[in-house]
Amino acid sequence: RSVHRGTGLAALGLGAGYLLHLMHLLGWTSDSPEWALGPYLLVFLGSAALIWSLAARTEAPGAWRWVAAGTFCWGVGNALYTLGNVQAGVLGFTDPWFLALPACMLLAFRLFERRWPSLPSREARLDVAAQVMAAGAYLWFFVLAEQMQSAGPSLLSNLVAALYPLSDLVLLSLLLAQTWRGPDGAPRGMGFLAAGMVLFVVADTGYTILALRDAYEGHMWPDALWPLAALLFVAGAWQAGRVRPLTVGAAPRRPRSLWYGPLAPYSALLAGFMLLGAVRLPLEARGALYATFFAAIFVAARQTLTLRQLEDSRARLEFQSRHDALTGLGN
Repeated sequence: RSVHRGTGLAALGLGAGYLLHLMHLLGWTSDSPEWALGPYLLVFLGSAALIWSLAARTEAPGAWRWVAAGTFCWGVGNALYTLGNVQAGVLGFTDPWFLALPACMLLAFRLFERRWPSLPSREARLDVAAQVMAAGAYLWFFVLAEQMQSAGPSLLSNLVAALYPLSDLVLLSLLLAQTWRGPDGAPRGMGFLAAGMVLFVVADTGYTILALRDAYEGHMWPDALWPLAALLFVAGAWQAGRVRPLTVGAAPRRPRSLWYGPLAPYSALLAGFMLLGAVRLPLEARGALYATFFAAIFVAARQTLTLRQLEDSRARLEFQSRHDALTGLGN
């Protein structure tokens, strides 16, 4: 009981630190370095310490300790960024600390995958790859292409700045794979972890866009999302510590939702053609694009129906091989 009470008090302290950070972002406090850095560091370093302590109660303590290490590195990187007065969009000594977060998350998800394999079939892997490519197309069109063509201080600085949204895209693909099996087979805490990574993606993308336009001045809206993501990581570790016993070696359940099944490849295809449709094209090119889209949908639907017919035929042949043709009784 004392352990749970200590965890609750620590969580309340982190929540209070986040509220103080929001007050500073809204301009309700002084502009002193203590207010600019203190609550932010409290949230990140405190979250890292709390996740590390909660990891021992989970079924994958090594994975959650990597999450704690990444959270700690991000907090240190932000402290160095603030104290060192680093210019946004320029390669600096803080970038390794920031990029350590997605690296640590990647190691954590490798441990999650080793214990709970998320993609039971090649079809599911291809569906995940298709949706990741569709998301990557949007990322390239709206962020990365402009980043690579910008007249930055150096090409290396542009490449490092592009690594932030790219690393987030890799992590989102891993999270998508984790959710592919549905809530029954996924480890507890993954929902909070996914929500935190979504906030990181939004904040990183916003930071990149603001830096491209020389509009990032520090203490802006992305700075409100990063520490909130750290608090969601804490919530995920807490929920993972209350995990229900899972059957070791059990095969992952196939998803029953239409979104994870037949609609998955079509959603990726639709997203790609919607992006192309947003590009300014002459009328004849736009008509050809729409016709190509519907042709691709028809071909994909035809392949899906063919695969279903093959599965039905295989099931029928297997039934006939094990049952008597006249009586229907098992052999």
